[in-house]
Amino acid sequence: MTNDRVAGKAKEPEWLSRLATMSAGAEATRAKAKRASGSSGAASIGKSLTAWRCSCGWSGDAKELKPNPQTFLPGCPQCGKAL
Repeated sequence: MTNDRVAGKAKEPEWLSRLATMSAGAEATRAKAKRASGSSGAASIGKSLTAWRCSCGWSGDAKELKPNPQTFLPGCPQCGKAL
């Protein structure tokens, strides 16, 4: 029996073991970063919606938008369409 065989199984190459370890570490790091970042998008990086224009022709400040009672999304104050 050679040194490459342990209890009837071929020994895994060292580079494959290192690769598996690095992969598991990278996955854990990625998951941790995703949990720590919270949300993503314009609001999370300090940008906010300040002006809006609707297809009905209305345009104005975002603070004038009214929530649509069915979808809770911002809606046009003139036509009521969810934006």
